[in-house]
Amino acid sequence: AVVLGLGYADLRKGIDTFLETARLAHADGADIAFVWIGRLERAVGTWLFGEDLPPNLKLLDFMPDVGAHVEVADLLYMTSR
Repeated sequence: AVVLGLGYADLRKGIDTFLETARLAHADGADIAFVWIGRLERAVGTWLFGEDLPPNLKLLDFMPDVGAHVEVADLLYMTSR
């Protein structure tokens, strides 16, 4: 399964929740890929991603057309606060 997150990767958009969910899914052995598309806020990247990223998490930079990624996603995970 593919879980997709979209937006500027900051705490307001819930990148921390997205990352924690990916970590929990990986620890549970779930076959789920987590893909976030959007620019990573620098301070959050330094603070939040200081640890190793789980192998089931992929971070993609901003792109103007995300249609192909949305089409293959099984779930759009809205983590915004």
